[in-house]
Amino acid sequence: MHRHEPALSEAERGVGTPDPAQLEIKKGFYARWGKRVLDIVLAIFGLVFLAPILILIACVVKLTSGGPILFRQVRVGRRGVPFKIAKFRTMSVGAEARGFGITVGGDARITTLGRFLRRYKLDELPQLWNVLVGEMSLVGPRPEVPVYVARYSQRQRGVLAHRPGITGTDAVAYRDEEELLAAAPDAARRYEDVILPDKLGLSLEYLEKLSVRKDLETIIETLKSVIRAAKRPPRSSNALPAGDFVELLGRELVEIDLKGARRLTEDRSILVTGAAGSIGSELCRQIVRLNPKRLVCLDHHAGGIERLQRMMAGLPRSDCARFLVADVGDRRAMRGCFNKNNIDFIFHAAAHKHLPALESRVAEAVRNNVFALDALLQTAEEGGCRAFVLISSDKAVNPSSVMGATKRIGELMLAARPQRGMRCVAVRFGNVLGSSGSVVPILQEQLRRGLPLTITHPESKRFFMTSGEAVSLALEAFAIGAHGEILVLEMGAPVKIVDLARKMIRLGNHDLRATSICFTGLRAGEKLEEELFYPQEVVERTACEKIFCAKGERPSWTELRRGLERLRGCVDAGDSAHLRAALREIVPEYVVPLLPSVEPSGHDEPVPVLHAAHDEAS
Repeated sequence: MHRHEPALSEAERGVGTPDPAQLEIKKGFYARWGKRVLDIVLAIFGLVFLAPILILIACVVKLTSGGPILFRQVRVGRRGVPFKIAKFRTMSVGAEARGFGITVGGDARITTLGRFLRRYKLDELPQLWNVLVGEMSLVGPRPEVPVYVARYSQRQRGVLAHRPGITGTDAVAYRDEEELLAAAPDAARRYEDVILPDKLGLSLEYLEKLSVRKDLETIIETLKSVIRAAKRPPRSSNALPAGDFVELLGRELVEIDLKGARRLTEDRSILVTGAAGSIGSELCRQIVRLNPKRLVCLDHHAGGIERLQRMMAGLPRSDCARFLVADVGDRRAMRGCFNKNNIDFIFHAAAHKHLPALESRVAEAVRNNVFALDALLQTAEEGGCRAFVLISSDKAVNPSSVMGATKRIGELMLAARPQRGMRCVAVRFGNVLGSSGSVVPILQEQLRRGLPLTITHPESKRFFMTSGEAVSLALEAFAIGAHGEILVLEMGAPVKIVDLARKMIRLGNHDLRATSICFTGLRAGEKLEEELFYPQEVVERTACEKIFCAKGERPSWTELRRGLERLRGCVDAGDSAHLRAALREIVPEYVVPLLPSVEPSGHDEPVPVLHAAHDEAS
């Protein structure tokens, strides 16, 4: 997998030397001399024997895509010494400047020839030269870019005790790494937090058991994996292309002309909160293309902001972006942000959204989703902000969850707020395909691992949209929305989750008869079906035919403030029962539902009731 390395500081490039205690993981003749002799012999043999194939691949790469034949990138080698790894180029010319730092399955920048070379690992063959000159070994830990190595723990730096390898136990275990990353809602986060630590652990185990037998076994296992790849048909990527999204949604994707948003954002300072999340990061990617004077990307999660910064480094006009780690509820920090950046517009995507978890953390949900929003609105108004767009949810309609109730209060806070120069608009979203914790990546991961697909209920339905649609809606709502309005995208009919799962099985070329679907039961706070509008709301068309305005009765600002003060008192007291009662005073439609039991619904799939806290889809 190619890494597109962002600009590094001197501190990051100076990855240093691993701890001396870690450098002598394995002593003995083979580790000191035999392994290097074997590397030289096999590298010379490989370069000579494979010379015709290497020349043929080089010619085809040059003829089919132009540009350089080899992809050269700085990686960290033995004892922390950097070197340039060599691969056949598998991506289009200039790909590094057009995309993100992690390459995943289905990446549009990979050429047709590149997909073939990657599938059979032929793009790695030039690394035989790295082996011959002593920069690499045939077998060893796969080398990483300096920005990742700089974050290794003392124990993890033990992998730098030996030369990195063309293959290794980590490479064999993660043969389908690109597919794994394609299934993740945040590929960079999945790689840094899950895959890379596991690979380093495997590499350390290998070094502790280093032997000629282990190396030969690893080489043989690598060749077997290549042969298996040759025998099986190409597997579709877990990253669904646009055409598959159309089939999953049962409607055409909504395309919105953003000329109005561009006209308003050009040469203005814009703040995106929750910028490291699925919606926030997509907002940042799209806004930066609208030529703002400054884009401030803010999130309370430092690691997420670092990933976002690396991801955006290669995008056009990304030099206008600033990255800030702060809590939106921190009045002092937000005042400093406004004073320093002269914010004109805000897109507020920061919120606690994990529905089941918030049922047992009511006070935290209210603090973050209600009172942090209240503080941000006041700070924005005092700072001269001209427009504020709140990312809401269809779960705010007749809410059955704490999260939905807090989102509804957020809508009311914007709708009832007197306009004193700042235009406030709320945008109601359905479920976003591919977002963190959403149904599609969960089902993709279960399909990849051959597990039963876990769905909460056979009759569960949801409204869906893509992240691109969601962000386009937010941007268009910003352009056309009047103060106090709640705008909703035309999302077609709700989609039955079990039908979506069947489509994913088929689109992924999996055997429908061999894939079981298990219904786990609705979790606390969940409904069988979400709604887009309250019964009492009047649905009106807007200047954009795909966007509707929901108009209904709103409490007065004075009445709402009294309710919020009572709610604040309950938060301070920390009583969940009183908190829920205070939520119902502001949102009388908020009702905790009785969960329906799961019964067989006539499907052919087995329906054992499971209790999977993390791997279930609603």
